[in-house]
Amino acid sequence: MPITDGVERLGVLRTVADGDDDATRDALRAVASVVAFSLLSKRDFKVSNARLIRSAPMSVAAEMQWHLTPPSAFAGRRTTIAAVSEPAYEVGGDAFDYAVSDDVLHLSMFDAMGHDARAGLTADMAVATCRNARPESAGDRLPRAVAGR
Repeated sequence: MPITDGVERLGVLRTVADGDDDATRDALRAVASVVAFSLLSKRDFKVSNARLIRSAPMSVAAEMQWHLTPPSAFAGRRTTIAAVSEPAYEVGGDAFDYAVSDDVLHLSMFDAMGHDARAGLTADMAVATCRNARPESAGDRLPRAVAGR
């Protein structure tokens, strides 16, 4: 049974069941949903999860970016988004962000030039500024200070 958070694939749950009917599949989906919730609630706080997932050491700048980055996939009623940052372990000044509000999609991409902590901090500040501006903006227009006017 796939373990997902929306459309983000987290893993696979292997099970053995006596039946293969709709009720059994529904029960297994519910179990997979609880497992997904448990994984997501612990993902950022357990070092063992990072050890299992990572295939190489991660720079400090990349660590900052990954903790600020939204899920790499999202699906809503009328919108599907998929994004990825590469190289994953050296990313520092590259970032993306998105949010859906009613029928407006806010999509932002940033390149702060570089892969060091300075670039990571600059990109983090840009993402936080855009997130802060969303509730303050009228519709899909950014406030003048953010738009650079």
